[in-house]
Amino acid sequence: MTGLPKRRTGLLLLIALASVLALTFQGCGGGGGTSSYSTPSTTSTGVVVDAATVKSWVDSGKVNGTGYDRVVILDLGSSADYAAGHIPGAQWVNSSSLYENRNEGVLTDINMVLDGPTMDALIKKYGIDQNTTIVFTSSDSTASNVIPYWTVGRAYWTFRYWGFPKDRLKILNGLDAAYADQYGLTTASAPAVTPSTYSVRDNPSFRGDLRASLMDMINFADGKDYNTVVIDARGQDGDGYDTKSSYSGDKDQTPGVWQPKTWVAFEGHINGSIAVNTNFFYKTVTGKTQTYRVFLSPSDMAAMLAQHGVNSTQTIIVHCRTGVIAAGAFVAIDGVLGWNVENYDGSWSQWGMLASTANCGPLDPSSPWRTDTPQRTANLTFNEVAVGNCTGIEDATNGGTYSVNSFDTDLNQINEQDSAYFSSGGGSSGSAGGGNIGC
Repeated sequence: MTGLPKRRTGLLLLIALASVLALTFQGCGGGGGTSSYSTPSTTSTGVVVDAATVKSWVDSGKVNGTGYDRVVILDLGSSADYAAGHIPGAQWVNSSSLYENRNEGVLTDINMVLDGPTMDALIKKYGIDQNTTIVFTSSDSTASNVIPYWTVGRAYWTFRYWGFPKDRLKILNGLDAAYADQYGLTTASAPAVTPSTYSVRDNPSFRGDLRASLMDMINFADGKDYNTVVIDARGQDGDGYDTKSSYSGDKDQTPGVWQPKTWVAFEGHINGSIAVNTNFFYKTVTGKTQTYRVFLSPSDMAAMLAQHGVNSTQTIIVHCRTGVIAAGAFVAIDGVLGWNVENYDGSWSQWGMLASTANCGPLDPSSPWRTDTPQRTANLTFNEVAVGNCTGIEDATNGGTYSVNSFDTDLNQINEQDSAYFSSGGGSSGSAGGGNIGC
């Protein structure tokens, strides 16, 4: 736990390597895996696209088409909302397929980033390959709220993490509500998809630098991570949205993620983090037939973040309860501003359980990874009035799916496993992964 955090030291080396590789590869096509990424017209629009652009792709046959300029629209709304109306040709994705239970050294957590084999199964199911431009949207009936952007953002972040080139990933601004306002939706079934044989190992790069591990967060709380700002996307008391919040230390604000669902061990916020409610990244517009949310403009978003002391020179880490709400901030900062940002998917459901057994947590009292201390957690408030009487705290061992290792020294386990999978080869091209980190 001394010196630069392990991942950030590696990132500096990778960035230096990328600048050299760029001279050779001339962009994103020269890494390991497949190098057949083309430059179709769909990649020139930026990450955020409007309804008219998506309509043009539908009308021209690019959606579910073939060839190097094909488009797949992934709808992350509920199955009921999808059935009630969706963009023509959009494929429904069960949002629960975006999350996985995984170990992060000390303990098992829920809603973590997908591992390589699971991600491969997802992209193959929807026929995604190196020629596919992917549009993320949601038919959720709460499109006038910011909530649908959480799941859409989580999908976008997952694809970014697994190395899909940024110019191949699109977010429909205003989601299905914007499309419906101008063109209407359909209830017709999407065409059957021919599964692909593509693997994330065929991508130009693995972007583990877009995910913050537990070790990264502990290093930040301990003051060892320079020029980094942590945004707690849950918000705080009196921010215009919340009257109570975990960030402010109000009791019983964070439900546990394991059955039976009660509460994590404690509330508060990571020392040094700031509260920026996810709602602040979006604004409401009124269309012809309905009201919906869109991203702030880049200048307005930068100005909003500046009011919180955040700027483009910093590395930004976002988190919430399970890394889903925070994904609504990630997609705004990464997709609209293009600033350096990472998602801490462990979030408070992980941090808020790293307590001593004496404080209703699962860790040995002498574990060096406890976060239930004023040195690592501000506004520290335990969710049991009488600490040691843990009847109100979730039973983390229920079902035998939860493991605890109070002294595990590998708190970057997920990033390391996924990097190894990416580099292991065996994708559809049969070659090892690697390549330009700037993709």
